[in-house]
Amino acid sequence: MSKPTVFFSHSSKDSQPLARLKDRFVSATGGSIDIFLSSDGQSIPLGRNWVHRIEEALISARLMFIFVTANSLRSKWIFFESGFAYSKGIRVIPVGFLGADLAELAPPLSLLQGFNIRSEEGLNNIIAVVNDEFTHKHQPSFTIQDFKDIVGVSAEGGASPFGEYGRFVRDIRVVRSRDEGTRAISWNSEEYAKETRKELAEALNVDGVPYEASSDSFEIQGANITIRRSSRELVWEMHIDPGTAEKNIEIASKLAVALRGPETRGMYITFEFAPSVYCEGRSHIISGKLSGIASLAPNLYFRYGDLEFKATRELEWAGAARVLGPACLVVGSRTSVPSLGAVRDIICALFEKGILHFDQDPEVD
Repeated sequence: MSKPTVFFSHSSKDSQPLARLKDRFVSATGGSIDIFLSSDGQSIPLGRNWVHRIEEALISARLMFIFVTANSLRSKWIFFESGFAYSKGIRVIPVGFLGADLAELAPPLSLLQGFNIRSEEGLNNIIAVVNDEFTHKHQPSFTIQDFKDIVGVSAEGGASPFGEYGRFVRDIRVVRSRDEGTRAISWNSEEYAKETRKELAEALNVDGVPYEASSDSFEIQGANITIRRSSRELVWEMHIDPGTAEKNIEIASKLAVALRGPETRGMYITFEFAPSVYCEGRSHIISGKLSGIASLAPNLYFRYGDLEFKATRELEWAGAARVLGPACLVVGSRTSVPSLGAVRDIICALFEKGILHFDQDPEVD
């Protein structure tokens, strides 16, 4: 008697956490279910026609889980696979995964009943659905440690430096300006930009950081540095992959000192969260929830030790209009570089107090 097949529809960019999920699911169900995961190197043997093999799996499957992530939403495959499966009478279940929220889905996927995976309970929902579909009696055996092992890893494969909520940090941004000071070169000249590029390159070379340079940017492992002009000054901006935060925030600090001198060791860093994360916008609610944790500071910041921070939704341009962008945490100091341990504590407190959360923002009249 052949085993039933469950199809995991996903983006290949999410292959590693889904391969871990597949392995643990197979173990939890005693190998009684075949999981088709196109990117695992097993479901499609080397040399097989992958389109034909996917078609075979879609025909034989009775159940499909669509793993909705930031990556899969940018892919057309989940829409093709889910549409094909639905037309064949296969039960299709959307699953919010790796920080994505089903509340953000548009039709037709939003019309299908599904669930988000934000804890081990979400993982156990997969077992519950399989039991219901195939009349099995597998126990809901996923644990919180399973959940952390599957989704709570950084790009470098270790535990997230930002704790259990670290998987929702999507980008880290450091923005620093170059004041003209007493220089004879005007900040808005190409010569000043050229000098800045040269000094950035020299600073990277001093620390032995491999890079690829273009006319206005530097690519290093896990980070990108761009040079641009604002209305009043020359600015360099560094975007950092969260998995390389420890190494690249230190590099950002050294670059700041190289370009502006040792008296500018302080740094403010923006941590941008996944689209599924929302931020409380009422200042009195935030200050009330942070009572006993952080004290008030100027400009709607809060003080935690020697750091200042604020959780906010940044405004960004959408065509000719300005709209609310992703939830962000801005944290820093004028005299030191924020430690990742302190950032982790702040992020955990913001989630645990409900200042950062996964429900839609309340409507404002």
